[in-house]
Amino acid sequence: MKRKILVRGAKGKMGSQACDAIQATPDMEVVSRPDRGDDLDVLARDSGAEWALDLTRPDALDGVETLLAAGLSVVVGTSGVTQEHREAWTRLCQRQGSALLIVPNFCIGVLLMQRFSEEAARWFADVEIVEMHHEKKVDSPSGTAAATAERIARVNLDTGTVPMVDPARDEGPCRGGRVSGIPVHSQRLPGYLAHQIVTFGGRGELLSIRHDTLDRQAFMPGILAALRGLKGMQGLHVGLESVLDGF
Repeated sequence: MKRKILVRGAKGKMGSQACDAIQATPDMEVVSRPDRGDDLDVLARDSGAEWALDLTRPDALDGVETLLAAGLSVVVGTSGVTQEHREAWTRLCQRQGSALLIVPNFCIGVLLMQRFSEEAARWFADVEIVEMHHEKKVDSPSGTAAATAERIARVNLDTGTVPMVDPARDEGPCRGGRVSGIPVHSQRLPGYLAHQIVTFGGRGELLSIRHDTLDRQAFMPGILAALRGLKGMQGLHVGLESVLDGF
């Protein structure tokens, strides 16, 4: 029997390709594609959907609460998720006995980039991140860059490595924003899709770890894995790695 999926943001470039990928699989089907202005609560309850995929915009994340309240388990692939969102969604998951998986990036290569960056952070305390996205991406830094910085910062805290660049120094507005103390620089230009470079510096050497997303098809295996990972899951989880063996 096919799992019934509701997809928010189905008319976007990412959402339309996700719907095609879901429809092409033998174990899932898209049963609802709510648009802006539709009664999401009615569609969530009447469509028969069991799971939902949210690929909307940061300013539309309130709809996730509606989906959870209707009893659906949800994959959120939208940037801009705050701690307040997570706390509210956790409470709803507990109340409904449902699951929510927040995925900052659906690319397998991004997970490997983050893992390699964690390993490098054991040896290099000085690091900066540059992330480049298309001109229509509304948030900065990207969720991927923020998650990468947080993972590196945890390693730095655990190892007690001391950077050569004083993180407390006032470096001015051109040195990027900071996530968990790590400088992150964002570019938004036509011609980009999604790209990230993590550069570590040491005495006399540099190490750069780069990932480039060249087509949105790169996200589709991760989207399908995230949806399948909802089966048997409860509560709130973060990261595609939580549903992938070996990560």
